[in-house]
Amino acid sequence: MRWRQGPRPGAIRAFAVIYLGAALLIFAHGLMALEETRVALATRLPGFAVSSDTAIVVLSAQLSIAAITLFLVWFVAARFARWLLLAMALVNAWGILSAVSRLPGADVDFAATMLARLAALVAVGCLFLPGARRWFDHSRGRYAASGG
Repeated sequence: MRWRQGPRPGAIRAFAVIYLGAALLIFAHGLMALEETRVALATRLPGFAVSSDTAIVVLSAQLSIAAITLFLVWFVAARFARWLLLAMALVNAWGILSAVSRLPGADVDFAATMLARLAALVAVGCLFLPGARRWFDHSRGRYAASGG
């Protein structure tokens, strides 16, 4: 693993800001609505006793996964991270599409979650802009200088 140095292109900076913002929004919202988070986890994991501590651990794990992928893009320019994020974004998009039926009766909690999910999709889209593509290709030695 080689460390990337030098200025990051605008697409990579935009990805980092938007993706980290979305991850922090989900984390903060989950902590502020801890009981709802616990109930949502309990419905997804039938048969498991989900406590508030378990909900906090799950929220922290989600934030850690976002931080690891952000690290792989920002510091290492790992090409597989871009494709992993794309796969996760496709699952996320499916979740957004399946949640559209809940829009008429949506509340603030639902809106915050959808905002974070949409922001994450935009962030992943930034990874496929020309400046980001040069950033990842430079790590393989294709370009003499990273551009933006």
